[in-house]
Amino acid sequence: MTDSLSLGYYQLFHKYAVLGDKRWHYLDIPPTSPSPALLGSGKTLMLCHGFPDSWYGWRKQIPILRNLGYRLLVPSQMGYTRSEAPLYPTPEPNEKGEYPELGLEDGTDALKDLYCYTGKFYAQCMDELLTQLGIPTVTIIGHDYGAYLGPKLYLYFPHRVEAIATSCWHYVPALKKFFAIPDFIKLAPSLSYQAYLIGDASKDFATREGSEPFLRQVFGGEGWGGSDSSVHMTEPEFQNYMTEFATGGRFLSYMVSTYKARRLTFEIEKQDFLDKGRTPESMQVDVPYLHVGAEQDMAFRPPMIKNLRKYVKPGRLDEVWIDASHWLMFEKADEFNHELVKWLDKIHGSQSKL
Repeated sequence: MTDSLSLGYYQLFHKYAVLGDKRWHYLDIPPTSPSPALLGSGKTLMLCHGFPDSWYGWRKQIPILRNLGYRLLVPSQMGYTRSEAPLYPTPEPNEKGEYPELGLEDGTDALKDLYCYTGKFYAQCMDELLTQLGIPTVTIIGHDYGAYLGPKLYLYFPHRVEAIATSCWHYVPALKKFFAIPDFIKLAPSLSYQAYLIGDASKDFATREGSEPFLRQVFGGEGWGGSDSSVHMTEPEFQNYMTEFATGGRFLSYMVSTYKARRLTFEIEKQDFLDKGRTPESMQVDVPYLHVGAEQDMAFRPPMIKNLRKYVKPGRLDEVWIDASHWLMFEKADEFNHELVKWLDKIHGSQSKL
């Protein structure tokens, strides 16, 4: 596993594709062995990162999953590291200092680039990528915002998805009601940081000097607190993050765009599903679903999982909880990997074991 901590390990796996007329970066990592006896033989996993993260966040899962025979696709979201970063106008704050969230009524010109950060665009582009690569189906594995965006592939193209696993967020269908950030925070105070992310963060994160202290705080201590990133990774690993985030000179400035697209995503999905007569029951997940919860996550608190239980059909959802922070994939990698592989073995079936 040590080699996977080095950026050099991934040198041959970096790929690019034009999807939705935008340039996307992704890793296409073959299995270590193509043996048909392995658990993942002929199957592909799509690993979807969150914020503020990148493909490198899966470094402690990639060797394990490759050794089990899986092909791995690891896309970089729009605005992240090596993917394109569409620019859109940022509205001015109101008299309360609150930034408006743009929706369909704000006009197509203003929304043209913001659309690139919506769940629908992500799903369309991932479907296009699978078509280009000749991959019929994938199992989605998502963390944080990747656990929200990744399953949008199931919402729009359910025939593409064999199964879903998420951590620190989850699948969300088209919803009937939108909660603007102030109201959203009242419902979930642990997500109050999102008010900053849709506001001044993009300006503050435009440089290394503005991004590095934030990253050290997010990666440090318990949950989201602290400023010692070595709690969850070595200093060389942290510097690898900084090297990757510096690609294109953007750092974290465009990564917050998915948060700014909340209202637009909601209105598009309402239009695409509810306004066409789809019911909440018809949008429930009907493939195997694993949620690996982080008991000490300061953002996605354990009681918030109740919504996911409504979004997945009875008998499809497995839940496990790990005593870990938001960064459970590398803080408690052995436990996370054990639960993930046990579930993959359950749904794909094999004589192979970790």
